[in-house]
Amino acid sequence: MMTVNERVASLRKLMKEKGIDVYYIPNEDDHLSEEYTADYFKAKSYVSGFSGEAGCVIVTKDFAGLWTDGRYFTQAEDELSGTIVELMRLRQEGVPNPLNFLVDHTPKEGTLAFDGSVVSAENFLFLKKALTKKDAKILNDVDLVNDIWPERPAMPKESIFVLETK
Repeated sequence: MMTVNERVASLRKLMKEKGIDVYYIPNEDDHLSEEYTADYFKAKSYVSGFSGEAGCVIVTKDFAGLWTDGRYFTQAEDELSGTIVELMRLRQEGVPNPLNFLVDHTPKEGTLAFDGSVVSAENFLFLKKALTKKDAKILNDVDLVNDIWPERPAMPKESIFVLETK
């Protein structure tokens, strides 16, 4: 099994091959649920080693960061210890919002990529508008984590059911 540092290195290799400058890995699933997602959607955890339910990961050629909130700071410090993934404490002084970080770190005429099935239309439109000013492009159909996660859990296949009205 690869270490966190090896996973980030594998991700960076794919990014370089595909001409991607910044890769965004939110915690959401394809219903945009942010917490208690099925194992298939735990790409943030797979890449970073952080098992907490909230946050996102952003990887560039020379930076890998995990954004999470105050509920998880101690856990994240422990789980990220010894890795190249930097803890970005959400809503703390000097820590940029992850979407603003994406815009700021996507170079002019660069490329930002992510799996669009787990990013809201609102966030996509914000990024698209901001990156247009930099003549940068967005690839929203790129699931690089799938390419580096050989034993990724299967997509859930259970049938839906209706709860009783009580």
